[in-house]
Amino acid sequence: MYTSMMLALPLILASPPEQGSPVWQRDYQEANQQGQNEKKPLAIFVGSGKKGYEKLVRHGKMNARIEKLLAENYVCVYANTKKKAGKRLAKQFRLQKGLLISDRTGKILALRHTGPVASKALKRYLTKYADPDLEVKKTEKHGAKQRRPVAGPPPMMSFGGGGGC
Repeated sequence: MYTSMMLALPLILASPPEQGSPVWQRDYQEANQQGQNEKKPLAIFVGSGKKGYEKLVRHGKMNARIEKLLAENYVCVYANTKKKAGKRLAKQFRLQKGLLISDRTGKILALRHTGPVASKALKRYLTKYADPDLEVKKTEKHGAKQRRPVAGPPPMMSFGGGGGC
């Protein structure tokens, strides 16, 4: 009995920890590269202050299901507009507060949600764009009334810009 336990111990120790909470990247360029390498979409939360990504969700907290979806299926970026790099990234995407989701290639903006997002809607978005067979053809837009974008290439194309957030 002890022998079988000792044989199983390395397998137990080698198993990755259960993913429940997302890892929040602050460096956009690194996150974009990670997303392309892992073929995962980016979920970019633009907010302000410590844990501003949680404040973006109406009623101020992400539930366990949302955190699990993010942790397992996305590379998560938090652009804290109280920090220089976060402010720069928010300006690049012309978003003061909201959510952006890329496709799996990291080249197409799949979703743009301006302002706070209801947890039900967030769960729906995250489930939809986590689908590896989904082909994104155009940007889905939701949330507060959007300003007319400045002329030029769409902000998500090639995820240009850089620095930590």
